[in-house]
Amino acid sequence: MRPESGLAPGLLLGSALDGMLADPRHGHPVAAFGAAAARAEGRLWAASRTRGALFTIACTAPVAAAGWWLQRLARRGPVPFAAVPSRPCSRGSPRARPAPDAARQRAGGSPASLPAGPVSKPVATLANMRWPEVDRRPRRVLVVPVGSLEQHGPHLPLDTDTRIAVAVARKACAGHGGVALAPAIAIGASGEHAGFPGTLSVGTAALEECVVELGRHASLHWQAMLLVNGHGGNAEALAVASTRLADEGRACRVWHAGLPGGDAHAGRSETSIMLALAPQAVRMGTAAPGCRVPIDQLMPALRTGGVRAVSPNGVLGDPRGASAAEGQRLLAGLTAGLSETLQCLLTETSADNPCRTVSAPGMGTSADCHEGDSRARGATRPIAAAGLP
Repeated sequence: MRPESGLAPGLLLGSALDGMLADPRHGHPVAAFGAAAARAEGRLWAASRTRGALFTIACTAPVAAAGWWLQRLARRGPVPFAAVPSRPCSRGSPRARPAPDAARQRAGGSPASLPAGPVSKPVATLANMRWPEVDRRPRRVLVVPVGSLEQHGPHLPLDTDTRIAVAVARKACAGHGGVALAPAIAIGASGEHAGFPGTLSVGTAALEECVVELGRHASLHWQAMLLVNGHGGNAEALAVASTRLADEGRACRVWHAGLPGGDAHAGRSETSIMLALAPQAVRMGTAAPGCRVPIDQLMPALRTGGVRAVSPNGVLGDPRGASAAEGQRLLAGLTAGLSETLQCLLTETSADNPCRTVSAPGMGTSADCHEGDSRARGATRPIAAAGLP
């Protein structure tokens, strides 16, 4: 066989494509390619008459077979070459997409995005909005999650408190008109965790000033500000800041993600919530119990030596036995508590009916509405907050 025989596949492809593009009579792509392949076969046969039998057989046999097969395939009927999502190859495939549905097509013909689950109520997320959008909407309550960046044992991420505060705030804000969700204050007062690398803290005084300045500016455009606190160490700063803002005539409320009966820090409660929110961020293989002495008995040692003095792994409690199902239940309770406080604040902004922040029998710190209550400016400390201390 001569060296020129290696050019046969390239000649076949080039000739077939050239014929398919040049001859518009072949509306079916497979038929066009088959016909063009047949013509390419003829070209190869003519070009190889003088080059010997072996070259002829090597070049024309594959071309003839391909052309015959493609033309026969075309006779079976048109192939739907539509630019639509393909059907799944197998059930549960990560690449699987739903079959096209004419009822779900947009006017332009492109497939509409299909939700993976039930559509949630809309949330006015401030970071994703433009100022004219904000200007057109009613502005009654600005919700600000407050978290921390601190150690949460060897199994939970440093931003656990912030994730929980944001998640509960987002769920409670959903569907409420006049409510906007601000970006979280993601670094708080976490001095008690300073002995663990990765922890960042601005301290109580700095956090207090930050919240006061934020509240002053927010009051230019919103009637009230609601702070959603996910870290017990922030409680003192937030209480003082909300009182200062109230003394200046600005409405500010604080809600704490309290979990009555839960362990204090990075234990079963927080681990369960994180398993419900972000299971990929939880390393249960490294989860281990820490100090399980009740928090009220630990406070003197915590104030003098921090968490590391009483728990080398940073856990105050026992994360073993945590589950996503328990986390969902805890999240539902927290969301209900915050929703009650938010609804009360919305009522106050529309009817001048002050809210009194009280310790609720359920989860979190809830609120009751009381006409003219002088304690509306205060805020309670968390009972056993997610992220305490």
